[in-house]
Formats: sequence, structure tokens, C-alpha cells
Amino acid sequence: MPIGLDTELPRWTIAVFAAVFWLMQRGLRRSVRLWALVTLPATMLHELAHALVGLMLSARPASWSLWPRRVGTTAWRLGYVGFTNLRWWNGGAVALAPLAWALVIAAIARQAPEVPMRLPLAWSAGLGVALVWLWIAVAPGRSDWTLARQYWLSALCFLGAWAGAFYLLVAPPL
Repeated sequence: MPIGLDTELPRWTIAVFAAVFWLMQRGLRRSVRLWALVTLPATMLHELAHALVGLMLSARPASWSLWPRRVGTTAWRLGYVGFTNLRWWNGGAVALAPLAWALVIAAIARQAPEVPMRLPLAWSAGLGVALVWLWIAVAPGRSDWTLARQYWLSALCFLGAWAGAFYLLVAPPL
């Protein structure tokens, strides 16, 4: 029987679609502009995390861009959010904010046993691609780590809260 968009497939196909999409986007790294286009949703999620945490902690987002720019001779910056009120108590949390997407991934994985065992092909492909974009969005960039080192106290507090939340999401119930 041919596989159509309404055919139901096992849940593991989400992982297959995620792996294929991840390999495809990795292959596009030589063409920076095409790679930036394919990973634009991940870049948007990454910068959105910075902006939301900045708003919550009064860091005052002032500028942003999702347009790729060359930094130095070999590196590219896919996006950024600029702030006007980074302080010792909020700078590290703003810098490491994209790590919060790992909590979303963990929450999805935690709910996976409650999801029906079979999904249509389009849903499997869409969820696989969305999970790859979330996974790409999680990684703090080089400038994020530099900023986190500069505001190390709030970065440590954020990492502690993040680790506690992650543990609560993945720990088996008592």
C-alpha cells in the first residue's frame, strides 16, 4: 500500500524525519545563506528566548536582527538581540536563555508515552523538523557564553534553576 499524507506511521518515524532533516541542514553549512534560511525558525526561537528572558528580567531589548552577518573572516552571526540594561543580576540569565528550549524538548519527551502510538506522515515529518529546530535553538552561541562569563553570578543562578527544572521534568515520579 503506498504511503500518503493520511497514512498512519509508528511514532519512531518522528526520530527518522528529525535525523534526515538534521543531516540535510548540516550539509548546507557550506552555503551560509541557504543554511541560514533553512535554520531561520531555529534562529528566531533562539533570539526569542533571549528577548523574552530579557523582558522578564528588565534587561530592555533594544535591537534585534535575523539577518546573517559575517563576523571576522570565517564566522557568521545568524541573529542577535541587543539590550540596554544588562546588569550583574540579569546578564547571565539573558545570555543562557536559549537553554530553556531544552525544557520544552524534555516536556515533549515526558508526554510521549501519552501520545497515541501512530501519527499521520505529515505530522511525523512536521514534529521531526520542529524538534530539530528546537534542538538547534537550544545551543548558546560563542557570544552567549562570553556574556555568561561576564555575568557569571546570574549565569550560575540561571543554570541552577534550569538544572532543577530539568530534573523535575525527567526524574521518574515517586
